[in-house]
Amino acid sequence: MAWDGHGFDETFTINVSSTAKQYYIVKHTTTAETITLTTAAGERAIGIIQDPTSSGGSVRTRMCGVSKVAHDGTLTPGAQFQASTAGLATAASTETGIYRLGSVIKAASTVSGTIATVLWSPNGQSTN
Repeated sequence: MAWDGHGFDETFTINVSSTAKQYYIVKHTTTAETITLTTAAGERAIGIIQDPTSSGGSVRTRMCGVSKVAHDGTLTPGAQFQASTAGLATAASTETGIYRLGSVIKAASTVSGTIATVLWSPNGQSTN
């Protein structure tokens, strides 16, 4: 079953090069309409890079729906995921205060940087 193309995308300016960062997770910066890679585990994020570009370029970002995502470690279908310190998806921890970003649909490998399919649907900060 194909999952591509089922989502809402928006275009932002990125303040770092993303040429080798397709499907990485991004967050807002303090500059209007500008994004950057996530840098803290479990932090709030806005979406997933769909079309990478150089620093200062326009990048299409998946903000809702099904997307591919680069991940680090094991992701289990049906489980929640969070952002890593390097813009990758990781299994959601049980810590209080992390942001769960959606659910895993398909993950074929545990190798860092490989691609999984997820439903991007942030559901707030954990209060466990």
